[in-house]
Amino acid sequence: MARQAFSFAFASSLLFLGACLQDFEQFRGGAGGGGGATTTTTTSSTSTGMGGEGGQCDPLLCPGDDTDCATPGCDASGQCTTLAEPTSVACDDGPMGAKVCDGMGNCVECNVPADCTDPTKPLCMGNVCIAEHCQNGVADPGQGETDIDCGGDDCPGCMNNQGCLMGDDCQSGFCNGTTCAPCTVDGNCDAATQWCDTGPGVCTVKKDDGLTCGGGNECTSGNCVDGVCCGSASCPSCQSCNLPGMEGTCNNDAAGTACDDATFCNGTDTCDGSGSCNVHTGDPCPGADGDGDCSETCNEGADDCSGNDPNGSGCNDNAFCNGTDTCNNGSCSNHSGDPCAANVGDNDSDCSESCNEGNDTCTANDPNGSSCNDSTFCNGTDTCNAGNCSNHSGDPCLANVGDGDNDCSESCNEGNDTCTANDPMGSSCNDGLFCTNTDACNNMGACIGTGNPCPGHNVGPSCDDSCSEMNDNCLAFDANNTPCDEDGDMMNGTCNPTGTCTGD
Repeated sequence: MARQAFSFAFASSLLFLGACLQDFEQFRGGAGGGGGATTTTTTSSTSTGMGGEGGQCDPLLCPGDDTDCATPGCDASGQCTTLAEPTSVACDDGPMGAKVCDGMGNCVECNVPADCTDPTKPLCMGNVCIAEHCQNGVADPGQGETDIDCGGDDCPGCMNNQGCLMGDDCQSGFCNGTTCAPCTVDGNCDAATQWCDTGPGVCTVKKDDGLTCGGGNECTSGNCVDGVCCGSASCPSCQSCNLPGMEGTCNNDAAGTACDDATFCNGTDTCDGSGSCNVHTGDPCPGADGDGDCSETCNEGADDCSGNDPNGSGCNDNAFCNGTDTCNNGSCSNHSGDPCAANVGDNDSDCSESCNEGNDTCTANDPNGSSCNDSTFCNGTDTCNAGNCSNHSGDPCLANVGDGDNDCSESCNEGNDTCTANDPMGSSCNDGLFCTNTDACNNMGACIGTGNPCPGHNVGPSCDDSCSEMNDNCLAFDANNTPCDEDGDMMNGTCNPTGTCTGD
């Protein structure tokens, strides 16, 4: 077992160095650097680690593994870096047998021969304590070597293509038959304690919780969560396994950290700082916003803003003349009707109140024949023509003038919008008297009768052919003493009150 421990320690030492450098490159994006042998060393990085007060570098926010020999921190320029412990610092978190920092951030078995306390391995080569026969330039199978100055319990591991009996004989940790070779899968390595880093092809010691990882196979726990080896297979929403200073266990994310509660319609989600994803920005959709789209309500099933807006929601189909628009089943299809209809034929003088789609106003010509009012009574009923109130039915009182009744005040009176003005002089009328032959209006609105319809009225020869107003005929007695002619020769008689011609 001593042989196995020795060769594995050397291989693991080289492996750990490569892995650390690889992890450092992965998280910082830069190349590693060296430092002095007895002072703390910093390695350069492109990460700023900003987030502290005033935008200063915060060492707690700098990425990387915090080990016995290396700690993430800030350099003098405010950039994240790795602070390496000096070579005098003891460590115990490296490969088997490692016990001292190498000044580059790695825990190794030795830096100088004085670090090698086993008298059978007094030399320090490649940070590993080895026996003296490992430098004689020949293969010593009797000493356990599997190739020249390598393999066995006392010497460094052999390089690829050199001889081996087991994985501990090889720097790669994988003995392919009797030849050291790069590992290609985890199965080439000790499954309980190693994983295959396929980049360099080296079997690498599995990492403790809290160290950076690229997969669960790299971790002793088998769990790589949030980029670090974690004690849990996963962290619930609003918890992470890589929070600064608490790497390796699930802890609550800071308030405001983005999360997802799997509900689209409550908006962008953030953590509350107590491990719950229950802070939301609200409905992300515009909904019924009065435009022509009636399908902008949140659709949880499709995680988009394609749901129908509520029926009756205001919208705008960009047509003015169909009136106010509302949504119906996702379409802007309900309309209140012509907004100008009440103005058309409203009996005012404006004949340009119809809907004008071109400029979204009620200024188009009303239909010809629409009712209007030019405020003139005596030209009769008014209607529109080509946008003007210019068609008129004529004098509304004309039929009353000269209509043969006894009213001579039926002409149009513009002053009070009635038919009460005096009829024109000479207009036909009827004074209601039989014994006036011709009736006509005078210029004072009175019906004046003239003449007599009975030619023998109070005129001989007969005494009974005067006008009878009572009986509306010409059979009344002539006036007393009216000249008459009873015998037909001369009117030398006179009418008496009984209608008899006497004295003839």
